[in-house]
Amino acid sequence: MSADAAILALDPGGTKCHALLVRADGQALGWGSSEGSGLSGRSEQALLLAARGALGRYVPEPLAIASLQPRYFAKLSTNVFISSFRKL
Repeated sequence: MSADAAILALDPGGTKCHALLVRADGQALGWGSSEGSGLSGRSEQALLLAARGALGRYVPEPLAIASLQPRYFAKLSTNVFISSFRKL
């Protein structure tokens, strides 16, 4: 993984979703979270809100994503270049 590469880690829960963007050397670049009344942490909306919060204006290239639920990557990839993802 190159020094400019970043990892977007997603933690979809029952009532909220957390996202953390880190560089390959471990430095945190961004954090996002989504939660709200009636919003499931595993919903598409929660995942995208958290991911966009973590990414902010930073668009790493390449970007690797780690998550237990990879089904929304196609929609997220319309905003950022995703070089790889892996279901954990």
